[in-house]
Amino acid sequence: TFIESVGMRFLKQGKKVAVIAVDPSSHLSGGSILGDKTRMDGLSMAKDAYIRPCATGGHLGGLAQHTDDVVSLMEAAGYDVVIIETVGVGQSEILVTEVADFCILLLPPAGGDELQGIKRGIVETADLVVINKADGNLLNVAKRAQAEYRMALMVARGAGGPRQWWTTQVVTASAREETGLEDVLQITKQFWENASAQGELARRRGEQRARWMWRKAEEDIVRFLRNDPKVKTLALDLQQALAQGEMTSRSAAEKLVDVFREQHD
Repeated sequence: TFIESVGMRFLKQGKKVAVIAVDPSSHLSGGSILGDKTRMDGLSMAKDAYIRPCATGGHLGGLAQHTDDVVSLMEAAGYDVVIIETVGVGQSEILVTEVADFCILLLPPAGGDELQGIKRGIVETADLVVINKADGNLLNVAKRAQAEYRMALMVARGAGGPRQWWTTQVVTASAREETGLEDVLQITKQFWENASAQGELARRRGEQRARWMWRKAEEDIVRFLRNDPKVKTLALDLQQALAQGEMTSRSAAEKLVDVFREQHD
């Protein structure tokens, strides 16, 4: 609901909007529901909007394996705004910061635990924290959560924040009552202007591309390792030894790598 409300506002500004909605995959079947699009009726029917559901495929960090490529494709297709909806992530799952220019942490009113906010991770790296569903009986709870997260961020920034030129704000909003959304858009615009003026946007994107380069290289190396015939044969013997407790996982891994390297040195 929040994403659709923000997306519709971007459309009214004359911008083309793409949404990449990432859903978790089942660890048992590997399947994914991919039902987020059904909850965005307005964006689904808008001619200048596109919604792309993606499954994580078991990848951690809140994103799908090739989310960065999908973002690049959306930009090349002429979309002005690309919104990435990650799966529900924890404190350490901050992969979205390696593909997005601006990261919004959307929290429910009851999630305003100050101690959770102080933890290093996604709270600290967020460019904006939004306490959603700030309406009705939850309004006072949302305002209390807002105050707690502001205090938590002050502690984090006091220890040395990653962006000295930008102060992460904590705001309340209600997608149902359409309140606080203009503040979100205004802060987003302000961040974009400041980041561009500071050269931060170009620097951030360069670092993101470098990280994804290494990540994709690591994935390819692991795939080559798993598909190597000699490695696969040795792996069967090592799995039996591991099952009987005859060696450690580290030792087994070293043997696999040694066999692989011998063939490619």
